[in-house]
Amino acid sequence: MTDQAREPRPTGFEQVLAHPPQHILEAPPIKVVDVTVRFDGTTALDQVSFRVPQAEKVAVVGPNGAGKTTLLKVLSGILAPSSGDVQVYGYGPASHVCIAYVPQRSQVDWRFPVSVADVVMMGRIKKLGLLRWPSRPDWDVVDNALERVGMTALRDRHIRALSGGQQQRVFLARALAQEAEIVLLDEPLTGLDAPTQEAILALLDELKNGGVPSLVATHDLTLAGERFDRVLLLNRALVSQGSPEVALTRQALESAYGASMHLLPLGNGALVLTDFHAGEKDDE
Repeated sequence: MTDQAREPRPTGFEQVLAHPPQHILEAPPIKVVDVTVRFDGTTALDQVSFRVPQAEKVAVVGPNGAGKTTLLKVLSGILAPSSGDVQVYGYGPASHVCIAYVPQRSQVDWRFPVSVADVVMMGRIKKLGLLRWPSRPDWDVVDNALERVGMTALRDRHIRALSGGQQQRVFLARALAQEAEIVLLDEPLTGLDAPTQEAILALLDELKNGGVPSLVATHDLTLAGERFDRVLLLNRALVSQGSPEVALTRQALESAYGASMHLLPLGNGALVLTDFHAGEKDDE
């Protein structure tokens, strides 16, 4: 095995045509064991291990360069680790069609000439395969997904013409059309107004109630503490994990953020943390 992160196999047409594995019912949705990712000798993730139980909302937090984006790419099957093992319902992530990955908006080429409805239909590609055109039932799934995120009226608009919040809703609709059983979102709330943030969080609650776990990379520690069941505090290695009360202790935060934060004790014992680095770049 090489020291570098590598692209998973199969890829391209082989991956689209491959028959997806059945889930192992007793296996956790996500199991990560000693995952390490290196790029040109630089360690992006260092022996990270955790499990995600069924129907939990998990916040992935940590400073810039902590490896949050890299972790989500590994979980989605876009990137294979240099060492260690990732299992999704008992199989490697690259074999699954049940994982929906929503990248940071800054990583998307918005110049591509495609409508809102077409973007959402992209979530059906692996279910359709290469040789079948979308049928009326497929478009019904797309229309239902757009309705759930409040984007029906804009279904024919070019994706480039939307606001940031609207674009994020469209990508969530694509995940719904995919009928995803695991949802991974990279900084989905950055730069969005409060109503749009709340709409996205409400959709994650709806998915949780339907048995779908989600992992969300975020810089907002208050949000992680108040709206998520579990927190992974990451700084290349996994600093802490568990409920917000367990994972976001003062000691763990100081270990993860070091000099890039200010901790301000409040009268009720809570902590306010300011991360100097607002706005995450791709941390590979």
